[in-house]
Amino acid sequence: MIPPQIQGGVYNMTQQATALVKVQEIARTMDANRIRQFNQLIAGTKQFKAGLLPVEAGSIPHIESKIKEWESERDNLKASLVFSTPYPLLSLEPFTWRDEVGYPALVPFALNSTEFTLTTNDNSQGFSISPSLPGPIVQCFKDVAERLKTIERTQRKQARLRTKFAGIIPPAVKAKISFARADFNDQIFLVAEAAKWTLDLIEPINIGDPLVVGWAEDRLWLIDAFDTTPVEQAMMEHLNISGLLS
Repeated sequence: MIPPQIQGGVYNMTQQATALVKVQEIARTMDANRIRQFNQLIAGTKQFKAGLLPVEAGSIPHIESKIKEWESERDNLKASLVFSTPYPLLSLEPFTWRDEVGYPALVPFALNSTEFTLTTNDNSQGFSISPSLPGPIVQCFKDVAERLKTIERTQRKQARLRTKFAGIIPPAVKAKISFARADFNDQIFLVAEAAKWTLDLIEPINIGDPLVVGWAEDRLWLIDAFDTTPVEQAMMEHLNISGLLS
C-alpha cells in the first residue's frame, strides 16, 4: 500500500501529510475475524480450482500461487494472535519509502544512540547499519546500499549515510517505553522522518511526529506516537515541575 504522497515508490517530502502519519494509518490490529475471512477465501478458491475443466489447466499454477500467498498471510495472522499484545501491528513497507533522491524517508533509531548510519562494506550483504536492527528491517534498506555502491564505484571512496535524532521524548512516552520492555526487551526503536540526506555528513533530523516501535515475533508493533518536545520547552517544563520557576 503506497500513500497518495508516494508516487512510484518515491516519497515527496514537500507534502503536508508526513510519512509517519501514513504509517499510523496503515497500522492494523490482527484479529480472528480476518483469519476466518482468509479461511473462507482459501476454501472457496480451492473449490473453484477443483471445478476447472482440463482445458483450463494452464491457470492452475497461478491459482495455487495465490492460495499459498493467502495461506502465508493467514498463518502470519495466527502467529500475531499467539503474541498477545495491546500494540497495533505495523507494516515494514514504510521503511522502503524513499525521497526524491532515493534515500530513506523514515529512519529507525535505537534508544541508546542518536545516530543512524548506513555504510557500504565487504561483508556478505555488502553493507551494514548502525544501530543493530532486526534482519527484515535491514533488508528494507538494501536498495539504498546499492545506490551507495554505485556512487562508491565512481568516487572510489567508501560511501556512508548518517543522520541524527535531535528531539526530546516526552515523559509519558518514556513511561510507555519502560512498560513495553517487558514485551520487547531491547528491541524498541524510535522511527522518525529523515531530513535531506548527505553523504559522509551528520545532518539533524527534522522534528516531526516520531513513532516508538517494538520488534517481537518477527514483526513490528506500534508502542506510541508523539510530538517531539523542543529542548528549551522540555527544560522549562522540568523546571516548573521541580518548583524552580515561579
